[in-house]
Amino acid sequence: SLDPSFSFTMRLISVAALAVAADWETTTNDKGQKVQSLKVEAPMLSEEDQYGSTLPPQYRCDACRAVFHHLNAGFASKHSVSNPRRLKAFEVVDVVDDICGHHFKGYGLSFRDGKNVLSGPGLKRDEPAAGGASIQMGGETWEKRLGEVCRRIVYDDVGEEEMYDMYFKSEPRQLSDAMCFSELRMCKVGPDAPSAVPKQPAKGKKAKKAKKTEDSDSRRHGGRQGSTKRRVHE
Repeated sequence: SLDPSFSFTMRLISVAALAVAADWETTTNDKGQKVQSLKVEAPMLSEEDQYGSTLPPQYRCDACRAVFHHLNAGFASKHSVSNPRRLKAFEVVDVVDDICGHHFKGYGLSFRDGKNVLSGPGLKRDEPAAGGASIQMGGETWEKRLGEVCRRIVYDDVGEEEMYDMYFKSEPRQLSDAMCFSELRMCKVGPDAPSAVPKQPAKGKKAKKAKKTEDSDSRRHGGRQGSTKRRVHE
């Protein structure tokens, strides 16, 4: 069973929780009885995850892939064997507005491989290992964030007519989410580069050296004064 405090937190932040379970793990207890167990892992949400008005940057790549998934489905729904014609400009805008405004339900965060990841339609993830399950924590906030990412990609970064033109001229008709890596640069290949350790400025070293010299002089000066006073006293 879930910890009561966790259940309270879920209600408090008003999220939709969806458990995606793999097979139950069967083990034998001390009494020789077979028991089934299921380990449920839930994402730990930061303040930015919960309350930020924009999509946190670590989820931008998956968000971009989700946008292309829905663009392909939306454009495909307007074409068929009986209707192969090219869409007019206003029809393209209608399709994009519908996609960005209403097609991002069912998205949220899951906990996989030790970190939070965006999950939902079009984002394939490995299923949890036997005896494990994941909980998706989503809601209206994620729907709005992804809708904004969708509008920015189509209208600001690429252009709705240009996006549809790429779809219509491709064979087979399919937008590639490789654009998330290339033109849009919302995804990157390989691990993050290690951050460079900042070097101490030369001025700092000189200042430290000067301070050491000053302290040394002070000690020498103090020592001479002490010996002089002793001689005068004597």
